[in-house]
Amino acid sequence: ERTMSDTHTVVPHAAPRVPSPSKPPPFLAVAPINRLPVELLVCIFEFVVADEGESPWKLVLVNNRRWRETALGIQSLWARILITSSSHYFTMHDIGGEIGIVWSQGNMQVCSNVDELNEALIRSGTALLDILIYHPRNNEENALAMYRKVLGQPNNGRLQKLYIHGGTTENTGNQMTTYMESSYPALTTIELETSHEWGDVLLPRFLKAASSVRSIRSQIPRDLDLSIFEWSHLQSLHLIRTTDTYPLNRICYKLQRLHTLNGIPNDWPNDLTPATTFNLLTAIKLAVHPSYGPQALHRLSFPSLTRLDLEIMSHPQPIAIPASVWKLPSLTEFSLEARHIPGVSQWLPFVDMPRLQRLHLEIQADHSERFPPSVHYPNVQSLYIVTSSLAESYFIDLLEASPNASVVTLSYRNAVYHKTGSKMLCPNMTAVSIRGGDMGMTGAREPLEALVRRVVEYRVEQLESFTVTWAGKVMFNPDIVEYVQRAS
Repeated sequence: ERTMSDTHTVVPHAAPRVPSPSKPPPFLAVAPINRLPVELLVCIFEFVVADEGESPWKLVLVNNRRWRETALGIQSLWARILITSSSHYFTMHDIGGEIGIVWSQGNMQVCSNVDELNEALIRSGTALLDILIYHPRNNEENALAMYRKVLGQPNNGRLQKLYIHGGTTENTGNQMTTYMESSYPALTTIELETSHEWGDVLLPRFLKAASSVRSIRSQIPRDLDLSIFEWSHLQSLHLIRTTDTYPLNRICYKLQRLHTLNGIPNDWPNDLTPATTFNLLTAIKLAVHPSYGPQALHRLSFPSLTRLDLEIMSHPQPIAIPASVWKLPSLTEFSLEARHIPGVSQWLPFVDMPRLQRLHLEIQADHSERFPPSVHYPNVQSLYIVTSSLAESYFIDLLEASPNASVVTLSYRNAVYHKTGSKMLCPNMTAVSIRGGDMGMTGAREPLEALVRRVVEYRVEQLESFTVTWAGKVMFNPDIVEYVQRAS
């Protein structure tokens, strides 16, 4: 529900326009859109620009004076600015009059010189600014002048989100730091996709000057002084272009309020990772080493985690089984990818997932790999299993451990039934997808056709969806009754 608060205030445009004294045509005066109060019109315009990503210039171009005046007077519509080397790669709008030709990218004004940036900043009034900088390479003097406008006074107090993309020359980088103020009180988001050299310089400067930062997308310097920033306030961290786990190990125990953690380097956590509780993380993607990764995982606590994508990286060493159980009390989705890791399934009994509903296993292991008999997934509703090497008994044991699964997707194996009888595993199953003949998959097509016939005949009244794919092509997704009649 939108209100007329903060940056939603309607103010006169920089060049006030005097409304025409003439009355609009009768058919326009009675149009419902022209009877809306200005407060509601502001909410609609904010939704179109902020939520739908449309350019505010489209509102100005509408042949309606009231719309034009209202749109130009809403400061927050003009607070998103893209600074780049050339406007001509973006969408052009011919506004006419004093404004003339302008450019936009999505809901952002596009500025390629100081004059355009000045006009954009005037339109934004006192609204908090979202600035995206694609480093202008063709004119260093022009670039520095725009940096000074954005980073210096008085706009440093309005800067809310700052994105800097692209490399900088040594001179430009040095000059940029001289324009930086000692305080950015409104800055909540920093994204630095620049060279390692300048990322290591700029991030500490911003963190020291901006105590309100809640979201960072950047590399973390190895020698960063951790005392310059209150890490416990950070809500989102996205590490970029890094294979170094050292910086994350240095700060992870301080990230108690983190909601989002992305770009995690492979081999984290590891034997140098301290015990850490991530109270608010709900999803995470990790890739760990089999010899020490599981023990490191057990030192991490995720009380709110609902989705875990875990890769145990390929290695000839067997997986090291921890002595304790890893508790994931809120987890509902678990994806495990492990290729050629001896004994990987024997780690599963040491992962407690009482609320698990969706299980995705992609395991390439020795034919002797067995599913642990002590593991049970009573709440699992969806199973997705991909392999080219596991024995049929592995599937049977997994299906028996998941008695309430209703949607099962298997790479082709004769595992939906017991081999010697007609007992249906997963009695609640309503959807089945069986794949075979793909690269790395084994099995002949004739047994697959026999299996299809048995599945359909046995569950004709209950199955709602049954798809069979061979070598990437759907063989059939049959009408069940018609298929049974044809099969018989």
